[in-house]
Amino acid sequence: MGDGTNCTDINECIEPEGSAPLCPNHSSCINTHGSYHCDCDSGFKADMLGQCNDIDECASATNNSSVCNTNEMCVNEMGSYTCMCNKGYQRRTGTQCLDIDECALGKQCRNNSYCKNTIGSYACLCDTGYTKATNGQCQDINECLLPDHGCHSKATCYNLDGKYVCECNGGYMGNGTYCQNIDECLENTTDCHRDATCRDTEGFYNCICKQGYTGDGLYCTDLNECEDPNSCPAIGSECTNLPGSYSCACKQGYSGDGSQCSEKLPLRTSQISSRNPEAVNSEPSTSKNHSVMLGLFISAGMVAFLMVVFVIVRIYKRRKNKRHTLQTEGAANPMMNHYIVEDHL
Repeated sequence: MGDGTNCTDINECIEPEGSAPLCPNHSSCINTHGSYHCDCDSGFKADMLGQCNDIDECASATNNSSVCNTNEMCVNEMGSYTCMCNKGYQRRTGTQCLDIDECALGKQCRNNSYCKNTIGSYACLCDTGYTKATNGQCQDINECLLPDHGCHSKATCYNLDGKYVCECNGGYMGNGTYCQNIDECLENTTDCHRDATCRDTEGFYNCICKQGYTGDGLYCTDLNECEDPNSCPAIGSECTNLPGSYSCACKQGYSGDGSQCSEKLPLRTSQISSRNPEAVNSEPSTSKNHSVMLGLFISAGMVAFLMVVFVIVRIYKRRKNKRHTLQTEGAANPMMNHYIVEDHL
């Protein structure tokens, strides 16, 4: 612009009021000597028609490596972009995005589960003894239905809420994973009767009444063997019942050990009266004693017999001598002889 002698540049970018813009949207007018041009704003790029279109910086980057930092995501904006922390991260130290511990922030999990923080997130895991059902709930696992629950073969598995226990069966002791037989007979924990014998078995015990007793082992009564006629079969033997047993003894008038009895020989009256009454009623324990006693009695009888004979002989001799004396004196004295005759009449 000018008079031809002096010319000055016209700034086309200064637009008269109410006139149409020289440059398209998102661009700026740049005045030059004798002209002007339109430059797209930052973040925009001119197309073939001269229009300025937004540049998607996020799409032009490879894995966001040239645009945003680690754990960030690129968000395109009109004429620009923003780097935002990925889900589960937050910006704590300026440009760095760090993992958020959702469990520490009080994230609530359902019943029978617990929160576990993960990189950029968290998870709700079922507690031990539970498994996640199709509805997302954690339900109890019945470990007793599993073949590898670990209980001993002599133990019983009891399922509980979230766990299980192994308990040794009756008659066994241990922690449930190992059980061994209890010898109740040694522990004196049985209900056996005092007259019964305890016999330990695998996992239990039996009570058996001792010989000479009858019952179920928990209660035993004495067996009266004397009710059996064959208990003491010997003739002259009688049975005496004892606690748990019996004895055979020969009756009065018999001798022997009870299993065999023989009838005693009859004794004379003089022999019986000369013996102690207890000795008469008592019976020799052996055949040797019986022979000794019999020999004593025979010897005593012979001695008594000889003494009687001796006394008779003495009396006979004395009378004979007296008679001879009287006859001699009678011959000398007739009166004496007459007396003797009268005495014999």
